[in-house]
This record gives sequence, structure tokens and C-alpha cells, in this order.
Amino acid sequence: MLFALCLIFLYTGHANAQQATVSGQIKDKGETIPFATVALLATEDSTLLQGTTADMDGNFSLSTEPGSYLLKVQFVSYTTEFVAITLAPAETKNLGEIQMKSSEKLLEEILIEDEKELFEMTAEKRIYNVAQDMTVTGGTAADVLENVPSVTVDQDGTVSLRGSENVRIFINGRQSGLTSSADILAQIPADAIERIEIMTNPSAKYDAEGSAGILNIVLKRNSKKGIAGMLSTSAGYSPHNHNISGNLNYGKGNWRFEGGGNMRYREREGYARTDRLTFGGLEDQFLNQFRDYQRQNLSGNLNFGVEFSPSDNTTFYSRLTYQKGQDFDQNFNTYSAGIVGEDPLDLFIRNNEEDEYKSGIDYSLDWTQKFKKERQLRMNISYSNNSQDAFQRNIQAYQRTSGEISSLSDEFQNVGVLENQDNFILEANYDHPFLGDKKIETGFKSSWRELSSDYLVEDFDEEIQRFEPVASLTNEFVFEEWVNAAYATFNDKIGEKFKYQIGLRAEHTTMNSRLLTTNESYPRDYLNLFPSAFFTYQLNTTNQIQWNTSRRINRPSSRALNPFVTFSDPLNIRVGNPLLNPELTWNFEINYLKDFKTSTLTAGVYYRYVDDKFGRLRLINEEGVAVSTFENFATEHSVGMEFFWIHSFTKWWRGNWSINMYRNQVIADNINENYNVTIFGAFGRVAQTLTLPKDFSFQANGFFSPGRRTVQGRFKSFYVLNLALQKEIWDKKGSLSLRLDDVFQSRRFRIITEEPEFVLDSEFFRQTRSLIFTFTYRFNNYKEKRRGGRGSDGGGDFDDF
Repeated sequence: MLFALCLIFLYTGHANAQQATVSGQIKDKGETIPFATVALLATEDSTLLQGTTADMDGNFSLSTEPGSYLLKVQFVSYTTEFVAITLAPAETKNLGEIQMKSSEKLLEEILIEDEKELFEMTAEKRIYNVAQDMTVTGGTAADVLENVPSVTVDQDGTVSLRGSENVRIFINGRQSGLTSSADILAQIPADAIERIEIMTNPSAKYDAEGSAGILNIVLKRNSKKGIAGMLSTSAGYSPHNHNISGNLNYGKGNWRFEGGGNMRYREREGYARTDRLTFGGLEDQFLNQFRDYQRQNLSGNLNFGVEFSPSDNTTFYSRLTYQKGQDFDQNFNTYSAGIVGEDPLDLFIRNNEEDEYKSGIDYSLDWTQKFKKERQLRMNISYSNNSQDAFQRNIQAYQRTSGEISSLSDEFQNVGVLENQDNFILEANYDHPFLGDKKIETGFKSSWRELSSDYLVEDFDEEIQRFEPVASLTNEFVFEEWVNAAYATFNDKIGEKFKYQIGLRAEHTTMNSRLLTTNESYPRDYLNLFPSAFFTYQLNTTNQIQWNTSRRINRPSSRALNPFVTFSDPLNIRVGNPLLNPELTWNFEINYLKDFKTSTLTAGVYYRYVDDKFGRLRLINEEGVAVSTFENFATEHSVGMEFFWIHSFTKWWRGNWSINMYRNQVIADNINENYNVTIFGAFGRVAQTLTLPKDFSFQANGFFSPGRRTVQGRFKSFYVLNLALQKEIWDKKGSLSLRLDDVFQSRRFRIITEEPEFVLDSEFFRQTRSLIFTFTYRFNNYKEKRRGGRGSDGGGDFDDF
């Protein structure tokens, strides 16, 4: 069928071989202007005949019948340009550079009135414009992602895309080595984010890691000359959540400097509950565990960037980020165990305090070189290091309510964890357009990282009156990974309606997990190929269909591979599996995009096949300890549907709706035939924004998940509602906002684990209902660097193909 479709389009292209083609590049003083609107008008009455949009590099191309025309070029904040042209049969005319002039008067109007939609959708990616979401003002990147369609964030900060945790998070188009994803998201203020780009099926030019796709967090940059800046401060209560952040930019001549930072103090309270029933013995046993916790976090980061453009074709950009943080946690654990239907036989209390210190540094250097005929070379080198030093003091007491021994004295235990991680990345990308709309993209990337974890557990020895290491729980783990990759993609179009891209990426992975204490080593080495294909057909100016496919990989994390025991308490431990294989995934998507006069609809169907899927299993060992480990299942088949709808009811009321429904079939009979399950899942979001008189605006965001099955049980349903009110002040140079998170305090995670031998009922809750007041001030008309409604600078390689 696909072959027949290609033949039809090839025939259509041959039939139009006598058509003429006009192309060019749109610029402003040597700098390209992406996504400008180009229209072909009749010279007699200026009737619109054809239209297109320039690409990321300002290039455009139109094919039409021979004749005389008027070419019209438009873009926000620029005066409209007209070019008279005459085209002969089969002529290919390149107009070269079309220079546009900025309109200061129009620019002032745009700064006040131009407003992006909260969600923007293209065939290649979803764009979530953070500046339009008042319910995250004063929050963090984690709060932002909780409002993004297709994305969910659990109580530990783990991010999932379309129900899969195998998602890659980028900052400005590249991976960050600063701590874990949860820590990265907690460190980035929402006010520093321009947009989130969601790519559910990236092409071969992107890292193959992350079978569910890529989330790219694009930070704000200011393009104005002179000095400009922004200051934002927020105060939250119940629990305390306070933040201050700022950005300062200065541009003159060929130089541009930027700097910023933030400091945050946050308190969190919550609880975790697990009720266990164990079967199979003479009598059924129960174990009830309850943990009440309090957390305090003080963290901050500083960043500095400099951009130097010695010429119109050469740009150097360097950025340095430093972050530091401290956590103080208190946990109060109680356990009761006995025979079902009787009073508890055993009581166990374990209380602990933990101090954790984190620091990290991230440095990158980018070089962009443009050549003749719109060819371009981009190179990047980056290095990051982060460390974590945690110390935990435990006091535990055990009591038997019947029998000869009534109680035991307190026992003392210390746990220390020292972690260090280094990341180094070198990559280059080259774009080579030729013969009109054809373009080859190629590049390579080499990434290396090393993580060391020194884990020490000490029990207090009453006889010698000092702490002694516990040999079975003490080890030093080192994880090394080196990934070398190369890719090539080919872009072209047939006629004016059909575009396609095909690509291939090769990645060679070398990794080694080593236990220095026990002298164990688990080396791995494998080579994988990752093809991709994208096809887009423009039915008309308001209808578009896209089909794409790609192969992806999900490599096990160092935590999943570490075979040594780590634990939160003696009755719950985690053991990694050093023999885990990576997941290999095929993704297929078909999307339909429809633009109406006052709304936009996107509907899509996707299918995902995963080989060697791995996941977490929870079992009870002979000592009655719950053990969490990781195993490779055989396969997983996932099929789902997505719907996005953006609608403006009136000039003062607009809404956004999204829903994702999926069916996952996990085949895991290689471990246990009972683990062969079919999982139905769904979740949806709704956002409503009201523009009120006197520069007030109101927004409500809601999320709902009806629950779903897992390999060993099920997740229970939950919902969340957030509200925000905002007031623009001082001629819109400042704003005041008041937001209420989790209005009904309904964000609770409950998981049921069921096996023939036991049932676990676990619930996790953290205090998320909070009232936050935020003040923001922008001076010298500070605006993030952006150009047009479909893309902006600062996003790395995330360009429309």
C-alpha cells in the first residue's frame, strides 16, 4: 500500500514537471528569520494563489505555473515585503536573500498583545508554552510537567509519557548530567522555562535512548540589545514553599551575556502506608507498616552564558551552571505483625534522621558555522559532575507482646552513601541542502559517564561500644557507560503536499558494573541500528496527515543493575539485576491535524512493540522481607489513541482538552505465567483560561486518571485540580499571581500488589495542597528569545524536519 502511494505521488510530480519554482531565504541584517509567511499573489488583483512557511533557517520554496506574480513576505514585528517576479516554464529561480526591516511600532504592539496558545501542535511535536500557564507560576519544572498532555509525574518525581517511564529529558536540546531527573526538575524554576517540546517518536538524528520519546525543556533567552532582566519571588504556605529567581541579560555588538539564578526553600509532609497479608502457612499473617515523614529542602543554582558572533555565519555560545542543595528528612516508622484476626504479636519502631548534601556543575560550549547554500555545521562539547553525600541515623526498638521476652533495648544504626557522577559529551551535526528541497543531515555523538556509589552500613556493638560495618550491606559500586553513535537522514518532498524523511542511526554501547568490595564485574557490549521514517501529506491548508515509525532503546539504569542490597528499612529492600538486557522498541504513529477558524484538533493512533521489556517485581522472601528487583519480561504490545483540542469560545475564554487511552499487553511467562496481563489505562487533562477586566485573568487545570492494572496488581484512580488568579500591573511590566494547588488534596497514589502467597496494599501521600503568592517584574521589556508561533531559538536540534 505504501509503495502504491509513493508511485501515485511520483506520477503527480512528473505531471507537474513543467511547473516553475521560486525559492529564497528570509533574513534581517544577516540573521535568518524562521517561520515567516510567504504568499504568491496575482499581479492583477492581489488574489492569494499559493502560500507556504519558511523553515527554521528562513528558507522557502514554491512551485507554480509560469507567469508573472507578486511575492509577499510577512512576519510579526517586521514590515511586509513585496517582490515582483516572472517565471518561465520549468525555470528554477532563486531570489537569494530577502531582507526584512523590523517595525518598532509594530514590535511594541506585539509585546503587549501577542499571546501564544497554551498548547501548540505540529505534526512532529507538541509544544507547551509555559508562560501561558498561570497554575505553575512560582513552581518548578516538575509542576510544569504535571500539566503537559500525555505526561504524568508520580510522588517520587518519576516522569512517564503515554504511560511509560522510558522517557528522555533534555535541557535546551541536550541531556543534562546533573543528578537524577527528579532533582533536575526540582532545581529549574517554572519562570525560567519558555516551553516544553514533546516528541513521542523522534527521528534518527536524536538519541535512541528513551523508548517512549523525548521531553525537551527550553529555557528562556532574551534577544534584546542593551540590558534587560526579570525578577520573580514567591511565598507559599501549608506547607512552606518559597522561591526567588532572576535573570539578567546584556547585549552589545557581537556579544551577548546572560546570567541568572534561584534559591528555594520547601517543606514537605506526608505518609506511606503498606498493609500486607501473607498466606500459605498454618495461619494467615499480617504486617502493617506506617511511615510519617517530614522533609526540608534548601537549594539553589547559578548560571552564566556568553554568546559571541564574530560574523553573520559564525556563533559561539558557552554556558555554565552550578547548583547546590541540602535536604533534611525525618521519618517515623511503626510496624505491627501477628496472626489475622488477633492482636499484634510483634511491634517494631524505627525512626531515622537523614542529612543529604548535593552539588553539581554543568558546562557546555556550542559552535555554529554557516556556509554557502544554507549549509550548516553545529558542534557541542559538554561536561558535568554531580555529587551526593547522605548520612542517616537510625534508632529502632523491637517488642514482643507475648512470650518470655517482653522487650529489647534500642538499637542504633548508621547508613552513609557517597555518590559521584561524571558525564562527558562530544557531538557534531551537519546539514547539507541541495537540489531545491532535498537535504541530508548527518552527525556523530560520543557520550561517556561514570557513577560511583560507596554504601556503608554500621550497627552499634554494645560490647565494644562502637559502630561496626555490616559486611553483607556494605559495598562500593562503580558503573561505567560509553555510547558512540552516528546517524544520517534524508529529507525531500514530492510536489507541494507530500514530505518525507528517512534516517538510520547506529549506536555502540559499552558498559560495566563493578562491585569493588566483592571484586565482581558484569561487562556488557552491544551494537544496535535504529531506522526511522516520517511521511507528511498536506490535504489542504487546514488538514494534515502524518505517519511515522522509529526504533528506540531503553538501557537499564545503574540503580537497576546494582546487585547489592539497599534498603529503606529491614523489611523492605531493593536488589538490582546486573544481567538485565536493554529494551528495544518499535514505535508507529498516525496523526491527523485539523485547523478550524477558532480551534485546532489533533487525533492520533500509536502502536508500540517492546522486546525484552524490563520492570520491577516485588516478592516476599523466606525471612518475610519484601524484596524489589528487576527482570526482563518477554514482550509488550501497546496500542493507544490521543486527542488534543484547543478552542476559543470568545475573545476572553479559551480552553484546552486532551485525553490518552491505551491498552498494554505484557507477555511475561518466561518468569511466571500469572504475569501475562492486559492493562487498560487512560488519563485526561483540561485547562480553561478566562481573560477578565482590569488586566485580571483566571485559569483552572484539572487531571484525572481512572487507574490501571500492573503486572502484579493495579494502580488506583486519582484526580487533581489547580486554580490560579493573575493581575498584570505597571503597564504589564509586572504581575501578581495567587495559585492554589491540589484544591481537594486528592493527589494520593495507591498500589495493590497481588500474588498467590501475599497481598500488599500500599498508599503514598504528600502534602501538595498549597497556597502560593508570586510577584514578577520585567524591566527594559524583557522577553524570551522567540521567533514566530512554531519555534524559537534555544532549542538545540529540535527543529521541524
